[in-house]
Amino acid sequence: MALAGAFQAPAAASKMGASKLAQPARAAMVTMEEPGDKAVVIGAASVGGIIGVYFFHELSTAVVLAVALAYGSTLSNGFGSFSKTAGK
Repeated sequence: MALAGAFQAPAAASKMGASKLAQPARAAMVTMEEPGDKAVVIGAASVGGIIGVYFFHELSTAVVLAVALAYGSTLSNGFGSFSKTAGK
């Protein structure tokens, strides 16, 4: 019983609450922006590479799909919109 009594001692008051460190830091508002064209192309290429490795288990197929989706993200047709969405 003597051991259990040591854990029930009152906690010492901390001086941290009165200091300036206890106040929340003020941060600037962060707004999300659309990724740039280069970021979308890189994202589309990485998605194509991952899909190629996952489904076909071959690096050469992954490279072909990565190139296809990277190029497709520069187009303005249906495949281009699919590639851009995958790259975002």
